[in-house]
Amino acid sequence: MKKQLLFAISIAVSGVAFSQIQNAPKVAPHLDQAKPFEKVYKGNESDPGIIRTPSPKVPYATSKAINETVIGQTTYDLQSNASVMRRIIRHADGTISATWTYSSSNDLSAADRGTGYNYFNGTTWGSLPTLRQEASTRTGWSSITSSSSGETVINHSGTGGLHSLKRATKGSGSWTEATVPANAGIACCMLWPRTTMGGASGNTLHAVAITAPVANQGATWKGADGALLYYRSNDGGATWAVQDSVLPGTDTSAYVGYSGDEYAIASNGDNIAIVVFGQLKDVFLMKSTDNGVTWTKTVIKQFPIPKYVVDQPWGTDVNQDNVFDTIQSSDGSGTVLVDANGVAHVWYGNMRYLDDNLTDGVYSFFPGTNGLMYWNETMGATAPVMIAAAEDLDNDQQIGGLGIAPYYVSLSGMPSSGISSNGTIYVSYSAYMETLDQGSENYRHTYITASKDGGNTWTRPLDLNSTSQYDECVFASMATRVDGQVHIVYQRDAEPGLAVRPTTTTDPFVTNDIVYLSVDTSDVLTYTTINEQTNLVQGFSIYPNPAKENVKVNFQLKEAGMVNISISNLMGQNVLEFKNEWTPAGNHSINVAVNSLTKGVYFVNINNGNSISSKKLVIN
Repeated sequence: MKKQLLFAISIAVSGVAFSQIQNAPKVAPHLDQAKPFEKVYKGNESDPGIIRTPSPKVPYATSKAINETVIGQTTYDLQSNASVMRRIIRHADGTISATWTYSSSNDLSAADRGTGYNYFNGTTWGSLPTLRQEASTRTGWSSITSSSSGETVINHSGTGGLHSLKRATKGSGSWTEATVPANAGIACCMLWPRTTMGGASGNTLHAVAITAPVANQGATWKGADGALLYYRSNDGGATWAVQDSVLPGTDTSAYVGYSGDEYAIASNGDNIAIVVFGQLKDVFLMKSTDNGVTWTKTVIKQFPIPKYVVDQPWGTDVNQDNVFDTIQSSDGSGTVLVDANGVAHVWYGNMRYLDDNLTDGVYSFFPGTNGLMYWNETMGATAPVMIAAAEDLDNDQQIGGLGIAPYYVSLSGMPSSGISSNGTIYVSYSAYMETLDQGSENYRHTYITASKDGGNTWTRPLDLNSTSQYDECVFASMATRVDGQVHIVYQRDAEPGLAVRPTTTTDPFVTNDIVYLSVDTSDVLTYTTINEQTNLVQGFSIYPNPAKENVKVNFQLKEAGMVNISISNLMGQNVLEFKNEWTPAGNHSINVAVNSLTKGVYFVNINNGNSISSKKLVIN
């Protein structure tokens, strides 16, 4: 019988206690069954889905402590397949530009699809747009940047190179449309772009996108099924100095190809960061400190099977022992931020994958996987840590509910990030709400957490949609510039899930609101911080180390409580669990036989509910 090894989250750290790490609540088994991961869509398909009548919307309170304004509408409700692009800019003068994918067609083909745009002049937002910004070109996935030469929007049209809109004055004037030149050898088109404006003068436009995969009417390019390509314009998008560039370490020597929206880009001066949030590949950072001239690759989380191909002979059997392994990786949705010191900060949703049917052409994911993961460059080889998760709102010791809408992301995914002038970092994410549903599926809300110490500790996450309880609030994009407020644009409607992505639970096409939301930074920072929950484990030590037969685990517990102690291997699997019980305060010493473990490096983990402390253990 095939077995499935569920990977535990391990903290590969020697001698450090991370007070910001939370344990993701257990998920009800009926919500976490493996599901086939379906292909992404670019919106040219006919709609074979089953249309369901939307459930009635339950009214919510109208009084709101958080400021919200509806700035646009769309019936095309798929704003991203995974990572959310930068769709909002808070300018230095207090004005704001925001974009989204617009349509009012109420169908999947969306012939009128294009850039939705609105502008806040410092006092009011413009009227709701009723047309896309493009004159006639059907586009989508608009990513906006701004520089001294004006505003630039990069998106895709589904034919040829990337499409651009450019104008000299933010908020007014006519757009000039153009096509970003693409290599003639690229079949079909370039898709799903991400952009950032960097350089010492803030006028260098950097973009990343992929060639259309075979599943999206494309073809392989230089051997890659969805090649990741980099572009650079030194004049804000007027001309392009670099086109169709394959960055070193991203080609087919390392990866077979890329999927739509599984990447993000950010900049701060000459420091440019591109992160790929691989699903069945590595999570890795491409970093340039010279405004995109040279690049260095850092693997943040390694996928244990190089160049993975669906239905390959051994599936996800990592060590080929005839056991199909469930592998922990990224859900494909993530964000990256570069601080004033040039340090890249990375977040992504946690996910588990399995390929144990080697004839069906698909792999499976576990929709009940929970956890927002975080890493920054100062952590080096330290594994990403979990800083937040969808919460156990009814306190029954598990995440329950009726159903999970198929976004193919973690219960706590789709992050977006920003930073204030004093270095405080903010990250929002989409979280599954176990106590809120419309009769068949549960809603998602946007949460936010912050760190005042460079990512070492994080505030308790705050629900930004608490007054919009019976609404689906997704695809939140945060302005990189945080002043006295955090600025976010997100999509809201009354029905969980998507009309655009055809599945057996396809939702009806309805009008979705595009909402601008602002929250005072003081509200985020004064919300009860996780750091206030003191790490109750002190004096943690292991002896002898290295060990062969037995080790003694010593620790002091400041307050009585549940304590779980385990040993995990480098793959994150618990190989020994020798304590999981209520433990009184005081000093404790536990003898553990480790002679059953093979030689290698392991981690002893003490989990007291508020934090996890880990120490490296060598078995020789």
